[in-house]
Amino acid sequence: MQSVSVGDLVIRKSHGGDIVFKVADVFCDESGKVHCMLKGMHLRLMADAPAEDLEPVDAIHLRQEIKRFEDLHNDSLRRILQRRAGHLAKDKGKIKEKEGDPKEAKESKDQLAESLKKSFFDL
Repeated sequence: MQSVSVGDLVIRKSHGGDIVFKVADVFCDESGKVHCMLKGMHLRLMADAPAEDLEPVDAIHLRQEIKRFEDLHNDSLRRILQRRAGHLAKDKGKIKEKEGDPKEAKESKDQLAESLKKSFFDL
């Protein structure tokens, strides 16, 4: 890499470009070699790397990384909502069963599960 500035978005070649970093600081070590302090863009991570190990991020790679992490977050939230829907459906069913009609309890569970499947992630 020719020159690295604070604020540049980079990847580490030695790690296969697995994480996008923002350059937080540029400094020289005792031998005069240029190093950079890096902050992860999508992960809570700090690292340092020699400047020659860094490569600027192109727009296509950045877009792919953003999409990948959005998908991971959306999948995690969807699983949480589905888990909660199961617990809510069980609670709702218990209430209906106490009131008397087991058929209504099953219908309530099914309706609640269906309504929770349609989240804002499906828009």
